[in-house]
Amino acid sequence: MSDVDSLLPAPPPSKKVLVIGGGPTGLAMAKCLGELAIPYDLVDRHGEAGGSFARMYGRVRLASPRRFLSLPGMPIASSVDYLTADEYRRYLSAYATRFNLPIAPVRVQRISLASNGLDVTLGEDESMRTHCYVAVVVGTGMNDHPFIPPPFNTDECQRSFGGVIVHSEQWRGADEVKGKRVLIVGSGMRGIELAEECAGVASLTIISTRGGVISVRSPGTLGLDVRRLSYSLLRLIPLVAIQRQCRLGFKYRGIDNGIKSLVRRGVVQVRPGIRSLRDGTVEFVDSSRQMVDVVVFATGYRYDMEFLPPQIPRTPLGYPSVKRGACVGIPGLYVLGVPCAVAADSDFVHGIAIDAELIANTIRSQFFDRGSAIPAYAVSGG
Repeated sequence: MSDVDSLLPAPPPSKKVLVIGGGPTGLAMAKCLGELAIPYDLVDRHGEAGGSFARMYGRVRLASPRRFLSLPGMPIASSVDYLTADEYRRYLSAYATRFNLPIAPVRVQRISLASNGLDVTLGEDESMRTHCYVAVVVGTGMNDHPFIPPPFNTDECQRSFGGVIVHSEQWRGADEVKGKRVLIVGSGMRGIELAEECAGVASLTIISTRGGVISVRSPGTLGLDVRRLSYSLLRLIPLVAIQRQCRLGFKYRGIDNGIKSLVRRGVVQVRPGIRSLRDGTVEFVDSSRQMVDVVVFATGYRYDMEFLPPQIPRTPLGYPSVKRGACVGIPGLYVLGVPCAVAADSDFVHGIAIDAELIANTIRSQFFDRGSAIPAYAVSGG
């Protein structure tokens, strides 16, 4: 990697904010800061707009209506209500271009509290440099680290199974499983989508869920899209009423776009959780067995931002404990895009767009308005 100092613009004479992540959260945050004339650096280890959407299978149709995927200042111009990942990726790239949001391809190694702000170590190996920022906004989202539960995430399991084991992030379409026996582990939104996609293409489609049953919701009620209704209401839910969900995570049911009918007709089988994978065979927890060729884990992601200060309190799921986006005990450090960061919809793009504007204004009032308690300083290492 090139020297970090050559990738970041020259520091301003006073203060600067670091935004981490080139996905929707980072782009929205950078745009809102720029609109307030607050100097910032925007970095992403991949150096491209899109975040996890840039690596997602392009034909996946996103679960949220397009109006809930728009970022501040630029509605999505499309006649299609539900975009594919490719279409949304192009929107994010156009957003970065329109608002001149340059993304430096830099990896963040460490964030620590300094006497005059936050020290951030950037780069790799001999190119590592430490810069000091008045504030840091972590917008890396929750989809950077695919999670496959042990022991199925080991090389030993892969060897003993002999077939294909992948995470849903690696999914590249049902054409790759044509005529094969497919096991999908997980019955959340992504697992249901994969089962519907495989049905009729794979020779056998099984969806495995802990309880041996799937729970999905209708795509509409009285002709209204339930997602439009629920997304609009989420912002109104007081966090005090959902503290347990904020700590332990939300369970989002899949949408029934045909899965119930497929299960009734036997095109998709529903089985209990899995106990082992060996010799091309899956053993379920009820001791039944089935030969399969491909196993797809639709088991979500883990939140693993090792660069965050170790003293940050975390929830049982590993998310930093934040209050209105601010990390508890670390002045100037904000984390957006995680559950309940600011409101009940803070892990959805439409919530992130609102949160970004709120945090940008908070940063301006705390660190850049006249009378700010934090003195101006120059970025180190520049």
